[in-house]
Order: sequence, then structure tokens, then C-alpha cells
Amino acid sequence: MIESLQSKLSQLKEMGNIGKKKVEEKVFLQYGGQEVAIDDIMAKVKKEFIAEGHDGAEIKSIRLYLKPEENMVYYIINEESSSKVSLS
Repeated sequence: MIESLQSKLSQLKEMGNIGKKKVEEKVFLQYGGQEVAIDDIMAKVKKEFIAEGHDGAEIKSIRLYLKPEENMVYYIINEESSSKVSLS
């Protein structure tokens, strides 16, 4: 049993090393014949936040709520500022 646990611990440590390698990650949302990259949505939200008069350096957290059926992205920045942008 101890050997099994040690083996599992070894595997978990190896999995932890995966995050240290540079891995290209890209997430897309496909809906209604359209495709949009999540990175593009995030950039759009940040741009809108700054356009509203905020300093981009003050961003500590961003939550996105994607609503393809409404073609909207609702967001909350720093747990206090909220707004929305078009998904497309």
C-alpha cells in the first residue's frame, strides 16, 4: 500500500512539472456558425474597462460569463466593476 501511494505521489510530482514547460493553450467558443478565441474576448473586456476610465494596472481579477444565446459577455473586474460587451 505504501509503495502504491509513493508511486501515485511520484506521478503527481511529474504532472506538476508539466506546468513548468511552455505549453501553447488556446480556447475557442463556437456558436451559431461563429468562432471566437477566449483570449480575444479577454482582450476586448480589458480594452473596454480601460475605455471606461480605469487604469489597466489595477486589474487584479476578471470573471467572464459567456452568453452566446444573447451574443454577450458579462464580466466582473476586481469583484466590483461589472459591465458587458458583445461576444462578436
